[in-house]
Amino acid sequence: MINAIIFDFDGTIFNSETADFQSWRETYADFGIALPLPVWQENVGAVDLFDPYQYLENQLGRSVVRTAVRQQRRTRDAALLAKLGIMDGVESYLQQARQLGLKLAIASSSQHA
Repeated sequence: MINAIIFDFDGTIFNSETADFQSWRETYADFGIALPLPVWQENVGAVDLFDPYQYLENQLGRSVVRTAVRQQRRTRDAALLAKLGIMDGVESYLQQARQLGLKLAIASSSQHA
């Protein structure tokens, strides 16, 4: 008998990866550098496999002020995330689960607050 449902956050309830990639891509573009999707995809769903600051510095051939880059990118990321809603069907599924008396939980490795 099913007593509870655990939802993964990213990709099930909310898609922050797209906004995250877009904000990094725009940040790189500000430096005149491209961030290829295949390079970014190596990081999706993983932790510490790709350092976007190091990759940017390697492409530029010089260091960057990481605190400034971080602040600019996070501001843009937050603006993109604010435009997103939960994914289609989630509210209906949650309502059905509640009607069945199921306990609900969210699991995520996402760093987004």
